[in-house]
Amino acid sequence: MVLARLEADDCFGEQALLGCERRRRNASVRSIGASRVLEVSFSALERALPVGSPLRELLQEFGHEQLWERLSARSSIFRTLDLAMPQGEERALRSGEILFQQGAEPDQVYFVIHGRLEVRQTTVDGDSEDPLGKLIAWVGAGQCVGEVGILDRRPRTASARADRPTRVYAIPGETFQAEVASNPELADHLRTLAGVYRLPRRGVVTQHSGHVLGRPKWTTIYHLPDGRRSVASLIAGQAAHVFDTHATVTESFTYEAEVDGVPIVRRIGLDDRRHVVETYASGDWEEFTDLHLQMLDGVPLARWQTSAFRRSGTIRLESPARFCIVTEVVCSCVNVTRGQIDEQIQLGCTTLTELTNRLRCGSVCGGCRPRLQSLLGNEAWSAAPLLQSTERAREIRSFKLTPQSGVRLPYLPGQHLVIQVQVDGEWVDRSYTLCGSGAASDHYEITVKHVSRGQLTDWLFRNHERLGGLLRISASQGDFTWTRDDDPAVALVAGIGMTPALAMARAAAAGLVPHALHVHNSAHQACDFAHREELERLATDSDRVTLTLRETATEGRLSVNDIEQLVAAHPDRAYYLCGPDDYVLTLRRWLEAAGVAPSRIA
Repeated sequence: MVLARLEADDCFGEQALLGCERRRRNASVRSIGASRVLEVSFSALERALPVGSPLRELLQEFGHEQLWERLSARSSIFRTLDLAMPQGEERALRSGEILFQQGAEPDQVYFVIHGRLEVRQTTVDGDSEDPLGKLIAWVGAGQCVGEVGILDRRPRTASARADRPTRVYAIPGETFQAEVASNPELADHLRTLAGVYRLPRRGVVTQHSGHVLGRPKWTTIYHLPDGRRSVASLIAGQAAHVFDTHATVTESFTYEAEVDGVPIVRRIGLDDRRHVVETYASGDWEEFTDLHLQMLDGVPLARWQTSAFRRSGTIRLESPARFCIVTEVVCSCVNVTRGQIDEQIQLGCTTLTELTNRLRCGSVCGGCRPRLQSLLGNEAWSAAPLLQSTERAREIRSFKLTPQSGVRLPYLPGQHLVIQVQVDGEWVDRSYTLCGSGAASDHYEITVKHVSRGQLTDWLFRNHERLGGLLRISASQGDFTWTRDDDPAVALVAGIGMTPALAMARAAAAGLVPHALHVHNSAHQACDFAHREELERLATDSDRVTLTLRETATEGRLSVNDIEQLVAAHPDRAYYLCGPDDYVLTLRRWLEAAGVAPSRIA
């Protein structure tokens, strides 16, 4: 890096000689043309500039300004600081000298002027070949270290020491905190420059920032123990995520769909051993994190997973249960646990941006962001006993429950609850749509389909006779709603996806939403229609509700012609879709082809 161009009458090299101790040169000087210089020896400089002389003090102040300019040129964080120069001080470190120890209380932020620091971390079990801990990062000239402990107000999570003669510029922690609080540009830099992380058993990770078309961009490089490197890219404001190991792709799979009129593209590339070596996602995709870990760990993708991916854009047969234990890793990219997230929420963190700023979670691949948002969206858990369990169809039951406090908060048709139960000593949570109309009531109602491998649904069906047993529930939440301000609607639902349609039908029949509603409910056989009698009664008794039941075993699945006829019969309606992913994505595509605006499809 070119730090300066020297002209006639400029002097250089004096700063290494003027301090209380002579220092190594921190830059090189070379001629770019015919030049003549006057060389002054150290002894001559000492005679000409005795300690305390005004000229010596002037040169030292000039050297401080040079240092400030050099750090500003090298460090984007330092460049955004708005500090008076006397706010910090230089410090020289010998090779091997410790700057700070893991577990110490943080008091300063350090910028490396020249040389290099190594950051090491001791694990809980102390398993390390080096007594100072395992190497997790190097910090070079222009980079900073120690800012995380200052901003999070917690002890140092790693140690830092010089691995060669090094000089650092130290800024008091209180000064740095005050600057971050008053300087939005600096706060933005600290959000984007997430620093250096180490994944358990997955080598060293470095994260870099930049801009693409005016948007902040994060590039994360994984330096794996076996010599492989994986590069991840994420652009702020765009739900586009890329991982690439630069290995040869021998087989590629692409899934394309649209959600709310926005194209969704997902791509997986495999090598000749079916290892994931390349992934791309445009749009939120929580499974992206799972694929990332498979890439890093060299785990091959099963053939049933690629088959499922081609069909529905997923590599899972069923979403895994969520265990609410403090050690559960929610963001695998930077190893953030549920306990750390819960702690920040208890400290007042209420937004996804705030959570990312504090813990860096969601800043690498973005795959965990829907999960993080779900955790932030949940209100405080309330104990709730089961009041009633009723069979509604084959392998489908409804459950009534109420908060133990007796206070039931209002909700809108289509919203859901997050429910937790304790299974084998661990809390498991899952979201269920509320079936009620949203009118004042002393209970909530959910309808659940039994899934043999679903831990929470299996628990509910095994224990449905244990009335009075306590669960934990969140407040109602979700944007999939139908209100007085919305338009007349058609609910296209399949299987257990009929639950929001039931809530909408109840709301329309009760006059809570004064609009017409047509429910089109598909199920395999007659015995698979949940709440069939109630839906038929609502359609008979209310002039606002109409109903179509389609048995796919005898009538076949919906076709594009069926959708065209439905749109023609119900013009100017909003469409609400709920059911399996391929059902929803296919109907969305057909509705748009039939002339329904994407903004009118939910």
